[in-house]
Amino acid sequence: MAIDANQVVERIKEKSQAIAKTEQQFVLDVIDLGRLFVTLKENVKRFRWLKELKDLKCHPRVVSRYLIIGYSWWGNQTPGSNILAKLPSDLHKLEWLCRVTPDQLKHLLVNLDCRELSRDEVIEAVQRNLGQSTKVARKAARLSVEEVAKRWDDYVDRTLNAIDLLDEDDVENEEGIQQFLERLEAGVAAIRETLQPPLDGQTDQVDGDEEDSEMAENDEQEYAEEPSVA
Repeated sequence: MAIDANQVVERIKEKSQAIAKTEQQFVLDVIDLGRLFVTLKENVKRFRWLKELKDLKCHPRVVSRYLIIGYSWWGNQTPGSNILAKLPSDLHKLEWLCRVTPDQLKHLLVNLDCRELSRDEVIEAVQRNLGQSTKVARKAARLSVEEVAKRWDDYVDRTLNAIDLLDEDDVENEEGIQQFLERLEAGVAAIRETLQPPLDGQTDQVDGDEEDSEMAENDEQEYAEEPSVA
């Protein structure tokens, strides 16, 4: 069944503008937005995806939280009312809570009040349930900008070596070369957008908090690229 991307974008705008302030409805609205972003991402090409995020004034880092929720089991099965009543109206917390199984989530919410706990406390509780390393261990594995740049240099070198192996027909394939260049430009644009801090109007509008340096440390997950919608 074909998806009309323009209709999905309009629904994202409407849902973002009408997102509820009551905790339970807030969670439902966030889940709906997660589903919409997943639908959009899976039905448009990368260049169109990045363009729509820019037009919607969505920072990729924030959209990635919605995508995590949309791809989680919440995207297919909305938590029951007894669970929804205990979930916090905080996108950062919800992004993590959706990662545990239904049984793990039920047990976690029985023992912890995730609405009152800090974000770091919720994240570490989820990580313990998943058997993942906590914040202290993650810091030890963190990369520097120089190390990331070195990985980029290595990638460029490998790509140039691969280009040297192109046969003559491929070198003369202008359409194929143009498509490759467009994908390259889209990748660079995604890196630039991800590294750029959110601008005014791109902050996490749904929970009212600005991202500070402490929360940025929690954004290292290897999930989709990529809202807050103004």
